[in-house]
Amino acid sequence: KRSGSGVRLFDPEQEQVSKADVELIGDLRRGISRGELELNYHPIAAIGSGEVHSVETVVRWQHPVHGLLMPDQFLGLAERHGLMTEITDSVLDEALRQQHLWQMRGVGLRVAVNLSGPDLLDPGFPERVTAVLARTGAAPDHLVFEITEDVVMLDPERVLESLHAIEALGIPMALDDYGTGHASLAYLKRLPVSKLKIDRSFVQEMTTDPKSAVIVASTVDLAHRLGMTVVAEGVETTEHWRALAGFGCDDAQGFLLTKPISAAQFEDWLSVWNDQRRAA
Repeated sequence: KRSGSGVRLFDPEQEQVSKADVELIGDLRRGISRGELELNYHPIAAIGSGEVHSVETVVRWQHPVHGLLMPDQFLGLAERHGLMTEITDSVLDEALRQQHLWQMRGVGLRVAVNLSGPDLLDPGFPERVTAVLARTGAAPDHLVFEITEDVVMLDPERVLESLHAIEALGIPMALDDYGTGHASLAYLKRLPVSKLKIDRSFVQEMTTDPKSAVIVASTVDLAHRLGMTVVAEGVETTEHWRALAGFGCDDAQGFLLTKPISAAQFEDWLSVWNDQRRAA
């Protein structure tokens, strides 16, 4: 039903659900309502100046028994069992409340939130977003939605319709993990995205693999010609940073700045980062 295909044949191999998964999905349903989901923030900085202007939200689950669970340990399960809308709403609410708090403290940052297939296939999603914006008092342009090529290809026409509805709200969008999905250039020119995020697999190899360097450089040029800004993911060394500067890349994200951290840790880190930037 979520795929909108009308008819689908049952395949037992695709429906293997372990007892542990059944228990975990029940825990997740309760955990969402209990506020067990936590957000970490991963900064994005301008390569030219080093200024941090945005953060990407990364969700974690503080399970009462299993401890802190990473996204790959529960998001796939949540999507299969129809819980992604509840998770997205929870993440949006917390991310925008945190953004508003930073704004009041004089720290102006955009917060980026990743969208899933169920979000973009839900015709009521734009209304859900409008409700969260009204509830938190956040401005639409302080929020960024990140999508992947694979999400677009679930149902390109329905997803494009949803994306244009989001664009009409004044919310900018970014195409995440670019280069690893299945979307063609024909879709790239149709997507209402203003930012392209080059996948870390190309960025991390560009200083040792000439072909990866060519891919990164040509992607930066292509995006700029299409009127987009470019974020390089997986930036871990000063060599990466310098190479990206040479290619004219706009922004960097990666462990060279910091790993994803809590809101409190981020404020401390940002203070130190800005001191170092001014000194440099």
